[in-house]
Amino acid sequence: MGKKQRDCVTCGDPVGSRDREHCCRCWGRMQEKAAKAECPSCGLDRLLQEDTGSCIRCSRVCEECGHPVRSADNRLCRDCRNRARRLAARQPCPRCGKPGHLREETGWCGHCSRPRQTKQPPRVCRQCGQLRRHAGLGLCSACWQKHPGRPFIRGEHLREQIPEPPSWLGDFVAHVAARFSVARACGLVTELGRLLQDEHSNSAPALLERSRLPGRSMGSFARVLEELPDRPRSGLAHRPGRTAG
Repeated sequence: MGKKQRDCVTCGDPVGSRDREHCCRCWGRMQEKAAKAECPSCGLDRLLQEDTGSCIRCSRVCEECGHPVRSADNRLCRDCRNRARRLAARQPCPRCGKPGHLREETGWCGHCSRPRQTKQPPRVCRQCGQLRRHAGLGLCSACWQKHPGRPFIRGEHLREQIPEPPSWLGDFVAHVAARFSVARACGLVTELGRLLQDEHSNSAPALLERSRLPGRSMGSFARVLEELPDRPRSGLAHRPGRTAG
């Protein structure tokens, strides 16, 4: 045991070395503190690793995704371990041959075990009387395409989709249904819905401006908006190049 030289300036314990002013414990604590630096990842004073430049806790990262790993015994993070466990439990499906989790009740994967939606059996059309696939309102596809109520049904669906439908929507549907064929009328109602649901203004001049086709002809859709009764008109009817009367 060394001879006491003086008292430690920090804690007051005896110092055994002539060239020191601190005891062995305070000297070791100072050396350890001097070796530490602020970790760039966690911001704590730690011993930085030479290969990573971070403390040992921040240096343990997942080999797959790079996320921190808390335990020194793990090479993967929790999410990657769970993903690897699920992948290891997958087996080839006897039906489709693809790897998946086999269900106990069917012995197949989830996709093959899911019940399929069967097609409705053919029914007698209430208009033409033929045995065909049902399309809507008890009609086959051919009769449904010619059904005069299709534009009005499309208009009701459009009214439910728009938060604030315009007051002239019903007049527009009735106007195109009386003037055009069923398919063309439905197409015009769909085109109107596209304009009403975009991010632009739904005012009358804005709708007419966006519906007009480039060139000399404004297009049938813009012409219908111009000819619609009780519809506020914009300056499209008096565009440059047209003379009055």
